[in-house]
Amino acid sequence: MRNLIRLFVLATLLGSSNVRAQEWTIDSVMAGLRGLRHVQAAFVETRHSGFLTKQLKLKGVFIFKAPQTFIKETVEPFPERVQVDSNGVRIDQERSEQESQSRTQFIAADAHPLVKGLVDSAQATMSGRKELLESRYELNTSGTEQDWSVVLIPKEQVLREKVESITFLGSGDLIQRAEIKEADGDWSVIQLTYEKVERH
Repeated sequence: MRNLIRLFVLATLLGSSNVRAQEWTIDSVMAGLRGLRHVQAAFVETRHSGFLTKQLKLKGVFIFKAPQTFIKETVEPFPERVQVDSNGVRIDQERSEQESQSRTQFIAADAHPLVKGLVDSAQATMSGRKELLESRYELNTSGTEQDWSVVLIPKEQVLREKVESITFLGSGDLIQRAEIKEADGDWSVIQLTYEKVERH
């Protein structure tokens, strides 16, 4: 499920690139999101875990295609492709030296409450539906146009069991960094380099 959580975070990060520089409010974010058609960005994700002796760094590309398709392709340190749409989540992993074939997993959105919640949240974010996002998260904003933060805290128990909070940090109309605090104490940082933004 961590792949899906991080994919939702990437979707939120990319969606905010269309917000014009102005007073930072949730309404201005949602207004910007509704104009996106196709977005692509390189990502660097650093994971910190009590199970790892050192931090793990992942690199790859995230793609959003309106209205509701998200693709996260990890290149390093291992190849993996995660795709989310209205049907659910598909995860493709390249075979290892010990395996004879690649591994593919599909999780239907309606078959798992956590998957359903994260899919709905990502789609609400990218379509600019503030009321749906607020039904699942407490949204807290602070700072100025040049230096602001947005914190999402899950309301639903099924999400709180996995995620403690998600924090976005940025300046002007771009989010530069996201921090994910998981319920088990692990945490991750995601940074983006925008490569393509197409608007309706």
